[in-house]
Amino acid sequence: MIDKFTVSRVVDGDTFDVIPKWKWDGRSGNRVRIRNFNAAELDATGEKGKRALHQKQVLTALILNKKVELRYVQRIDQFDRLVCSVYCNGKNLEYVLTSKEHDYDEIRTAFRSALKHKN
Repeated sequence: MIDKFTVSRVVDGDTFDVIPKWKWDGRSGNRVRIRNFNAAELDATGEKGKRALHQKQVLTALILNKKVELRYVQRIDQFDRLVCSVYCNGKNLEYVLTSKEHDYDEIRTAFRSALKHKN
């Protein structure tokens, strides 16, 4: 594990920014990409675009302004994102986001909480 960080911004369904900056292998940055998960691109059209927006909304509801642990770093990719496993509330987001049996109760609770804080 590198450390615990606060998610300051969700970029898309698999990428987000953290504070403070992470440090790994002599480099540092704010951007993180979830290992073993590939969300649709936000600039996609049609159904893919709708799926991309939904994936970003799910990730936002789950982690925005929350503490996450960055573990099992794989690499820093060509976009200077730290590619690693991400844990929130003890749950590995790789599993939560890729499982065919999403923890929908957790996602619904996160959405409700996000809506309460928005109003």
